[in-house]
Amino acid sequence: MLVKDKNKMTKYKYTYQEWSQDTREFEIESDVKLTQEEIQDISLGCTFTDGYTYVGGEKDKRFKATFIGTEFGDDTQTEISGDEVIEEDEEDNEDENGKIKLERGKNENI
Repeated sequence: MLVKDKNKMTKYKYTYQEWSQDTREFEIESDVKLTQEEIQDISLGCTFTDGYTYVGGEKDKRFKATFIGTEFGDDTQTEISGDEVIEEDEEDNEDENGKIKLERGKNENI
């Protein structure tokens, strides 16, 4: 996407997204049996700091949740969108204004 402002300056805009699957582990102790929703709510009451402990509940329904830690996924996926992205070998052929420098015997497709 080519964007021009009133000063006739050319700008390029890109969006970079990155995602992976991380695993967060919590340990929950309770005086009573808990539902899946209660376990999730109690877990999410923790701060994501290794060893953080969250204690709560009412009389005879006390609980303690400890954040064990995060195992970061090694399957990172990425996506770049927006303006045309130049290939790394093209980058070396550009001048300071972003124009392709022509070299004799190269860039024959230009």
